Amino acid sequence: MIASTADERQQRRLAASEVAESQAGVLHRRQLSELGWSYAQVEAEISAGRWRRSGEMTVITYTGPATRASIRWRAVLEVGPTAVLAGVSALQAGGMSGIDAASVHVAVPKSSRPRRPRGGVVVHETRRLRRQDVASTGLPRMRVAPAAVLAALWAASDRQAALMLVAPVQQRLVMAADLLAPANRVRRHRRRALIQ
Repeated sequence: MIASTADERQQRRLAASEVAESQAGVLHRRQLSELGWSYAQVEAEISAGRWRRSGEMTVITYTGPATRASIRWRAVLEVGPTAVLAGVSALQAGGMSGIDAASVHVAVPKSSRPRRPRGGVVVHETRRLRRQDVASTGLPRMRVAPAAVLAALWAASDRQAALMLVAPVQQRLVMAADLLAPANRVRRHRRRALIQ
């Protein structure tokens, strides 16, 4: 392997920093490879204590405690390229407050063979994931209305399911009428009547 010059190292670090800034400090190893980083160079940053492993496929480019945003980015990047934040996790990322969830919920299209990372990530394979239901910028996450319906479907109880539909409306994150289209797409589920 040819040693890189100080200028090349600086350019690589700058490129990684720009991407990491938009992803709460989390980078996938594939992204780093595309930016010109070798496996050994990434490991050198980790060994030097400038970065740390976040998961099997991700690193965090800062040394402080993980933030809520970096935990969400890690979950989506670890699961795979089609993964999006969904359910209650997407509602929280969309601004909903007052409801805590111990796990990060991520959705992928049915039969997409997602990775299943450790550390509090729940992966849902679903046929209800449509590209138009995903926010177009920032963290890959479902928009509030379809996320609320999925959160209701995945809730532990009917009472919790009702809360997932009511809370985003009460907090003015979505209009009640906006819930109709994603609710009407639920054809077979034991909570279909409750959601309707």
